[in-house]
Amino acid sequence: MKHFASTLLGLAAVLTGLPAAAQTSLAAGNEWQFEFIPYLWLAGIRSIARSNRDSLGVMPHEQAVDRLCELNVLEQAKHVARTTILEDAWERGQAIHIHSWIYRLDTGRISRLSDPITAPIEA
Repeated sequence: MKHFASTLLGLAAVLTGLPAAAQTSLAAGNEWQFEFIPYLWLAGIRSIARSNRDSLGVMPHEQAVDRLCELNVLEQAKHVARTTILEDAWERGQAIHIHSWIYRLDTGRISRLSDPITAPIEA
């Protein structure tokens, strides 16, 4: 439930207590070793990092880590929108809005990354 709630809020870095930079840097393949972090949880971020390698690779490291966090939030919002629970709710006519927001530790502000998802999306 904590994962679902944090994904809906767009707070991708709340899940394990690790700082956002540590989570995404680790997921991007840096040499950090944390034995207690499950591989499958990081697989999604690794996949996002790989598919955006060209654009992330030209950015300074800190900016690339921030962007990877943003891309992860956007991807997780799509995953939530594809759940049968929400698809069924939309089919019943319920008004549901999935927001893609990110909390910025350096500024203490929440930033909106995209317009809310308000209807089923294609796979």
